[in-house]
Amino acid sequence: MRDHGDVLNIAFGTTASNNTSEGEGEWGLHGDLSKLKEIYANHDPRIVKLLELAGPETCYTWRLSDLPPLPLWSSENGNAVLVGDAAHAMLPALGMGAGQCIEDSACLALCLDAASSISDLKKLLNVYEAVRKPRTDCKSPFPRVAKFFQADEKTTQG
Repeated sequence: MRDHGDVLNIAFGTTASNNTSEGEGEWGLHGDLSKLKEIYANHDPRIVKLLELAGPETCYTWRLSDLPPLPLWSSENGNAVLVGDAAHAMLPALGMGAGQCIEDSACLALCLDAASSISDLKKLLNVYEAVRKPRTDCKSPFPRVAKFFQADEKTTQG
């Protein structure tokens, strides 16, 4: 992969034209650059120029979905617990996923360190969840807010 200052990564947001699951679970799907150019045709001329400079082989589609918060992060018996995106998925563009996972791990380590026996696990996993959920729940509305930054018919009309 070349890195001489001549490669620029730009992400554009659009909404799906339908509710199909096409491409669900797949990575590296080539996108339709001509469709992207059409969607952004009436935007700032600099955006239009960037799209003109892009090659069709460089356009990829990544499906991003908003997931509802999970009611629980640990199993009923306390034998398993979720951390990071498994517990509270966030859009990659927010740049918070790895940081939140590190915070989850540190909190979980402190909780587990307080265990004096295996019978303490369920209670301590509940403590972990009670501490972490408010911090991650305040970030979960961002995927819905991100819709304001997506192109749609209203924003593409000059």
